[in-house]
Amino acid sequence: MHPDLERIVAEDEIGRAAVDVATAEGHTRIEAARHEIAASRQASLSELERQLTTAIAAIERDTDAEVDRRRTRRTAFERERVAAGRAALDDAADLFVSIVRDGPTRGSSP
Repeated sequence: MHPDLERIVAEDEIGRAAVDVATAEGHTRIEAARHEIAASRQASLSELERQLTTAIAAIERDTDAEVDRRRTRRTAFERERVAAGRAALDDAADLFVSIVRDGPTRGSSP
């Protein structure tokens, strides 16, 4: 083989080997970047899930407190209404008895 042709073939092989090495290194860097991006996304997702869990827990606590507050107010209101109803029932019973006993014109002028 001609010495110039041998040199060209040798340089071509060296060039191809350099391209193969660069390609392999490029693929390795791409895979590393993919893994880094995936890890970053996973970390972000985990942080968002933690924040969401914290927010949901706070909403549940606030809701439970509000329900308890309203339940307490409703119970107090019901007690007041029961007491007022009992008082009104006693007054109504007294009025009914007086109407039956004295007639419907009690307290009014003839």
